[in-house]
Amino acid sequence: MNTRSYITTAIPYVNASPHVGFALELTQADAAARRHRTAGRTVRFQTGTHENAFKNVEAARAANGLGNLASRFFTLGSRSGLEAAASGETVARESAFSLELPHDEVLAVIWREIDQLNQELEQAKPWVALREGSTSKVREQITAWLGRLADIARQIEPFLPDTSRRILSHLAERPLRPIAHLFPRL
Repeated sequence: MNTRSYITTAIPYVNASPHVGFALELTQADAAARRHRTAGRTVRFQTGTHENAFKNVEAARAANGLGNLASRFFTLGSRSGLEAAASGETVARESAFSLELPHDEVLAVIWREIDQLNQELEQAKPWVALREGSTSKVREQITAWLGRLADIARQIEPFLPDTSRRILSHLAERPLRPIAHLFPRL
């Protein structure tokens, strides 16, 4: 008698890099399907991914980049003796996107801005100037970067309102103080 088996796995909700848990479940289900096939059974083995996986990975990537960037800027600002951030001194620029754009395009624009700021920070290496005692140049750079960070915080407000408020409230604090990463890894 040929019995039929249907084997499936939970759809992984992708919001970070794959880990051993994904592999374990897929491997166990595959092994069970192969065992049933060798016993002569008809087997349907189905697995897949969440339809929003790409959006979630991009959102996680942007969140980690933003959280790390904000933490670095606030720490550098505090170490340089910067008393106030640029939030009240800058004029809000036009947003680089429209809310009518698809979600993934909006995330791509925000991610490019975060990535560009991270690159500028790595190239400028303000921590070297701080060690050498050159705080005035560092303060100017950090003030400009914090202004751009405020722009990003305003841009993410429709998507991450709590994060936006957290960044803007830290920008308003006097004196500027270091903060932990906005999105700690679990």
